[in-house]
Amino acid sequence: MKRYFYFLISLILLSCNTKKNSDISFIHLPEPTIISPEIFPEELIMSPPLQLKSFGDNLFFTQPGMGKCILFYNKKNKRVQYWGKNGGGPDDFIMTSCVYKNEKDSLIGIFDMNLRKFVNFRIRQTGDSISLNALNRISVRTDSISLIGLEGLDNGFYVGQTGLGSNDMFVLLDKNMKIQKTFGGKPIKEMPDANFFQMYGWMASWKNKLFFASQTTGYLVCYDISSNNIKKCWDLWIDKPLYDADRKNWKRENKNGFYDIQINEKYIFVSYSGKSFSDSQVLPQELLIFTHEGKLIKRIKYNKDICLSKFTVQQDTIYAIGGGTITYFNWKKIID
Repeated sequence: MKRYFYFLISLILLSCNTKKNSDISFIHLPEPTIISPEIFPEELIMSPPLQLKSFGDNLFFTQPGMGKCILFYNKKNKRVQYWGKNGGGPDDFIMTSCVYKNEKDSLIGIFDMNLRKFVNFRIRQTGDSISLNALNRISVRTDSISLIGLEGLDNGFYVGQTGLGSNDMFVLLDKNMKIQKTFGGKPIKEMPDANFFQMYGWMASWKNKLFFASQTTGYLVCYDISSNNIKKCWDLWIDKPLYDADRKNWKRENKNGFYDIQINEKYIFVSYSGKSFSDSQVLPQELLIFTHEGKLIKRIKYNKDICLSKFTVQQDTIYAIGGGTITYFNWKKIID
């Protein structure tokens, strides 16, 4: 009877562990398609940027260093312009990040997680000169919740990635930057409560869908957000997360994940590292392309010792920067 009892307990524990593991969806990476990207001959003088975006003929980089907020680089005439300065003034920023851009109406939104402010700007181009005119300034009212990222949706809502102060990884805000609700629990249950700095990453959106890619591990998730109705569509892992529950930190063997994410009408693009914390160089040299439903369709890798940490998708071309080198290639020809 005692043997039967222990056997029954073993079956129950095995069943629980199997169920727990089955909740995690892992992606097997195929052999990469090796490409030779084109390289911009110009070397831009700046620190590693926080973001790379495109706007018409311009590439723009947030947090380029030298006390400036944005660097604009015109691809046609090679002109470089800087905008903004670091500080606490009405249109000054300490940590500049682009929340959305609307090229049709020449609008962009800038968020500063340190100053907790959000500013809508209209971009004006006079000849080769670019200026940003503030339309309105909004205080981001998240109380005890700190934000480490913000992304705008087409329905007027915004999603922030939480750092400290919430048991959920994301917070939904209205157009006035007031909290509506939090959502998205811990992907790794052993992590400490109300602390998501260890899962920090990058967000992108298409219409009312939010996509999040973690930099500290290969975690990718998609949410559908309609008003206050939030549905997790899917999530997946590239690599098994290696987390030390006793030390409450990543193991050195854990592999870095995604350094950027961009979306177009059909695909999700992510720059992927796959290198462990113990490696001397962890910046990505690969780009993964998924459908909006989370199906991996292409793995692309540079054939040179060049990184593509930050990138932007403009029609059929991907522009990327890594280690101070700007590269570009036609992604559509690769997947067609």
